[in-house]
Amino acid sequence: MPTEHPVNDPAWTPPRLIHTFTGHLFTGTLKLLVVALLFWVSTLFGDSMTASLGTSIGVLVATLLLGELLAVGIERPFVIRGRLNEPGGWGYSVLPLLAYLLTGTVFAFIAWGNSVTAVVFGIIHAAVNMGLFFLIRPWQAGETQQETDAKLAEFKAMTKEHFAEDIVEIKTRARERTKNAYYATKDKKRRQSKSEDQD
Repeated sequence: MPTEHPVNDPAWTPPRLIHTFTGHLFTGTLKLLVVALLFWVSTLFGDSMTASLGTSIGVLVATLLLGELLAVGIERPFVIRGRLNEPGGWGYSVLPLLAYLLTGTVFAFIAWGNSVTAVVFGIIHAAVNMGLFFLIRPWQAGETQQETDAKLAEFKAMTKEHFAEDIVEIKTRARERTKNAYYATKDKKRRQSKSEDQD
């Protein structure tokens, strides 16, 4: 029996584009760090590869920005129509992947032309994106906002319960330190006053 596709209630509003883009930039940066590391390693073993640091960084940054912008633009209609932050489906998942692959390939060939360097970068970029694609399975629908909020509330309650004894102990110690500091200050003032009276 197929499970019912989750949908947010009618009052749900999609996340702002800037927030979506920021989230994409975060994951995209992590992804391109892996690409950069693998590409750098490949240059150590490829005698015919000519990739300067400046050009490589330029290709990575341009691929990141344009790829994530295209992905956000492609995903937005699916998000609004599905009333879900991650509505799933093959259109929602495959089209951004194609945008990533195309962006990386285009910038690689713009930077290095029809060379081994461009081909190697394209292969590494495609492999990392495909690996992440099958790892996170974006074709599967995500949670509704109510489910996410419920899990967050449950996590907060569990954390509060787990650290309840520690919190009580910390508060007790803080009160003790405050009380000791108060009496120490009061005792010091009393001794100073007594000393002045004797003088």
